[in-house]
This record gives sequence, C-alpha cells and structure tokens, in this order.
Amino acid sequence: MKQTAKLVIAIAATEVVLGLFLLPVVPISVASVVTLECSTPSGPVSCTSYYTLQGPTSASVMYAYFGAGAVQIPGSNGHSYCFVYGSPGTMCGFAMKRMG
Repeated sequence: MKQTAKLVIAIAATEVVLGLFLLPVVPISVASVVTLECSTPSGPVSCTSYYTLQGPTSASVMYAYFGAGAVQIPGSNGHSYCFVYGSPGTMCGFAMKRMG
C-alpha cells in the first residue's frame, strides 16, 4: 500500500513539474531582435533594434519566471511552439528577446 501511494505521488509531482515547464499559459511580450551595421563618424558600429511581436505570445511558468521552458509565438502559419533557454536568445529559429 505504501509503495503505491509513493508511486502515485511521484507521478503527480512529475506531471506538475512537466506542466510548469511545457504548458505556455503566462502571457509575455516578445520582440524580434534585428542587428544592423550603422554608420557613424568614427566608423561602422552594430545597431540593435527590437520589434515587439503582435498577437498572443505566451510562455510556460518556468520560462516566464526562470528563463527556461516552452514559448508559443504567433506566426503566419499559426503558432510556433519552441523550447527556450535565456533571453535574449533564439526562439523558434529567430533572434528574440523577452520584454516582459
């Protein structure tokens, strides 16, 4: 009986942790990062611009608060679902930065 209870608790805990890591339920703002070469009097420098994505972007609880987890990003063919670590970083194949 005790083994069964421990097994049920272990399975439930695993599901909760995976749910926090995988399910994109927290709304966040994400911006695409564009880096260009800009001219200045002292020579070319790297200029970075941020373009906030329009549409519902959401992240898992783990990504929203700890920077590693799943993110769902709107795209022309629906939503892209990807795993991300850190910000700025590459989300779904694009340079992105978490804005909020």
